[in-house]
Amino acid sequence: MAARQMRTSFPTCYRVPLVALRVPPHAGIVNPASRLAGAGRPALLLALGVLALALHPAVARPLRVAYTHSFVCVPLGIAEMQGFWQEAGLQVELRGYQTSVEVVSALRSAEVDLAFDQIATWVDEAEAGTPLVILGETDWSLGGDKLLLRDGADLRNLRGRPIAVCLRGSGQMLFLREALNRANLSLSEFPLAEVPEQEKALQLFAEGKLHAVVCNDPWASRLERSGAHTLATTADIPGIAPEGFAARRGQVDDATLQRFFAVWFRAVAFLHDPANAGVVAETASVYSFAGSETITAADVERYARTMPVHDAATSLRQNDLESGNVRQLIQRLRVLLRLQGRQVTESDLAAHFHLEPVRATARSTADAGTIAAGAGTSRSSPLVTDR
Repeated sequence: MAARQMRTSFPTCYRVPLVALRVPPHAGIVNPASRLAGAGRPALLLALGVLALALHPAVARPLRVAYTHSFVCVPLGIAEMQGFWQEAGLQVELRGYQTSVEVVSALRSAEVDLAFDQIATWVDEAEAGTPLVILGETDWSLGGDKLLLRDGADLRNLRGRPIAVCLRGSGQMLFLREALNRANLSLSEFPLAEVPEQEKALQLFAEGKLHAVVCNDPWASRLERSGAHTLATTADIPGIAPEGFAARRGQVDDATLQRFFAVWFRAVAFLHDPANAGVVAETASVYSFAGSETITAADVERYARTMPVHDAATSLRQNDLESGNVRQLIQRLRVLLRLQGRQVTESDLAAHFHLEPVRATARSTADAGTIAAGAGTSRSSPLVTDR
């Protein structure tokens, strides 16, 4: 089934023809054959090659970016609303989806070039053979994701009953494994029920059909207000749930990725500036939670604490395969996958990461002390090709 795609109410795609043949001023439209008359064989082959390239569909087009309606994706909306993409000379098409399942499917099927989700999810995809590279983490969940139980429920009495998650995979399993271990329980004692839409999970929870669920805000806070008990949050295990972008392997060049991240860091700086809280709240009300929530400045402050987005300096530290959080995540994933009988090494998992673009951009941004997106770069369209 095709992914159900949510479009924002603001224009998110700067559509251009796949083929744009530029004609010099005052030049007449001439029959190409007349240009080739009398040409030697090398010139003929060269001219035909140029013509073939011009007519081939694998040419520059907008960078297609898939995201879920999570607060941590608001920098994408800020860049759109504030015109940062245009100022950097980038054409970007934002594609918002309701669920992580749909985002993963969009990247897997090459409907998009870049996609945002948990880093562990992208490791799972890469291990399964999807031709992607992981571009680095952009944020953590630090209390924004929670393991919740029905009021009065004891998890020890729920062995064998499912725990609902939005996506069955290593991202949710890492958090659950740590949370259950702290309660002297084992992940193997609980089946996982994939319920991609969190609204549906809340409904099943309210009807008593689910007794335990992992979800994030604002849905988690709704359950807490209705009497649900919070057993654990990602704040208990800092760094356990990093998120970030992955790209189709070989489809976006490093120069374009660096320009993309330059705009991203500029938007993150805008997000972190308290003076922009009102504008950020308006943007988040459109780009977060599928437009189902009216976000206030107070919400922005709260979500910024529980779902912190890395600035350039933090990104440079955490996206370090030797000492950053991506290293710790790889170590945790190796243990989890080996418990599942998969003999992988840390080197195997590290090979899925391509951190140079985000690190180079973070370093130059942090060193310069400014977030001038696109500075010193050409204003041409991004090199994004269909392959």
